[in-house]
Amino acid sequence: MSVLFMNAGNMSLPIVKLAFGDAGLDRALVFFALIALLVATFGVYIAARGNQGGMASLKAVAVQPIAYAATAGLALNVLDVSLPELVLRPTELLANAAFPAMLLVLGGTLVGLRTIHEWKMVTVATALRLWVGMGIGFLLLKFLGVDELTRNVLLVQASAPTAVIVIVLATEFNARPAMATGVVVVSTILCMPTLTILLAVLTG
Repeated sequence: MSVLFMNAGNMSLPIVKLAFGDAGLDRALVFFALIALLVATFGVYIAARGNQGGMASLKAVAVQPIAYAATAGLALNVLDVSLPELVLRPTELLANAAFPAMLLVLGGTLVGLRTIHEWKMVTVATALRLWVGMGIGFLLLKFLGVDELTRNVLLVQASAPTAVIVIVLATEFNARPAMATGVVVVSTILCMPTLTILLAVLTG
């Protein structure tokens, strides 16, 4: 999980908006919704599978509301459906609370983290998430032949650190939460020079 799921939301979205404007943000939001859907399905299954059987893991996926919300959001986006203000406003308020809530989870986990556990695994996972992920993303986007703006946006998101939601899932299903926290912390710190250089190249 620490390698597969990048922080495509609360870290990537502001960076993309700053670097590529609203057009870039629109593309980033679609990718973020796809990642959220994957986390709520495949990510939950992986986390639960470590301590539960196959059927119990599938049941854990089935009760995740984010899977249904992400699917509905993607469908509305594809169909270009505009929600009425009565629905949109409270939805936006709840959405705005999601990122601070995840940061609180990270902070709460860090309180009990006196040292980084499993340094070898944390190092490997961080390298895979940041640099191998960026390389694979570049090759895949080149193969797909997407336009320049889409390529740049997705490269930034592919180079993002491990998502905070990984800690939430690891804690909920007792799937090595200390290691997951270590990867989130280390990858977040190390992504700063990586993203700085990448943005300089993409916008230069």
